[in-house]
Amino acid sequence: MISRINASFFALPTAHPLLYTRDMKKVLALVVFAPLMACVSGSSGTVDTTGGDDDDTQLPPDDGISGDITTNTTWTGHVRIVGQTTIPEGVTVTVAAGTTVEMVGSGAVYVSGVLDASGGTKASPIKIVHGPVLLTSTGNVTYAYVDHEGGGVHLSGTATFTATDSKLSNASGGDFLTMGGGTINVSYSTLGETTGATSTHCNLHFDQGYANNITVMHSNIGGAPYGVMLYGATGAVMTFNNWTGNQIDISTNQLSVDGDFSNGYFAAGAPTPETNATLTLDNLATAMLTDAGPH
Repeated sequence: MISRINASFFALPTAHPLLYTRDMKKVLALVVFAPLMACVSGSSGTVDTTGGDDDDTQLPPDDGISGDITTNTTWTGHVRIVGQTTIPEGVTVTVAAGTTVEMVGSGAVYVSGVLDASGGTKASPIKIVHGPVLLTSTGNVTYAYVDHEGGGVHLSGTATFTATDSKLSNASGGDFLTMGGGTINVSYSTLGETTGATSTHCNLHFDQGYANNITVMHSNIGGAPYGVMLYGATGAVMTFNNWTGNQIDISTNQLSVDGDFSNGYFAAGAPTPETNATLTLDNLATAMLTDAGPH
């Protein structure tokens, strides 16, 4: 059941300034968020809070979602997130092809359960705009043909993020895909902008954390001051990628980290690892790879 309540009724927190800071340890600490209000307040799209196809509830366009989502839900149409919105453990939110999920004001999605945005298609992609998706230790988020612009995706603990055929860009001065633990598996996607400027500070930022498992393959990574800040990882696999338009493709900050960047194309030439970092750079391409980026 959905209760239509004006979002201004609640004293929702404003967007946390640390969310967009370049100090990503503070960003990831934000994932262990304060208790949220157990209330769902509408949507400007079609929202199915039962997980079925026959109980959709049409709500007026000035409503929006905030608080806990307590039952399996399908988002379609134009969904507005107007405050901190939580997907608890045991709950799945499915995003239908062609849906736009818009974060408004303090809007943000915190995922301890499942956010399934794997139903996008090339002809009918999913759009997520103006806000972040934050995964706690049990969160699981899947993207396919998703265009996520602004806000970023942030992991901690043992969370899992999977993306294919997607574009992740423009984190408003912060870092887009950040990690203090968990598993990332990205393929055939674009991180940043392949041409022109971007508002992202670094496309990928990996800190020390629990169970860091990193795979980024067959993707385009570019257009930011930093392509990746590899500040805490061992055994990262980042092969068959195009690195273009970054001021610095790989920054390791003199930490003891290692990653395999073989079979990639670096427009500015092969990067030089800093002290204590081990980068494998075998069989580098001399031209842009055609088997990279969204299909």
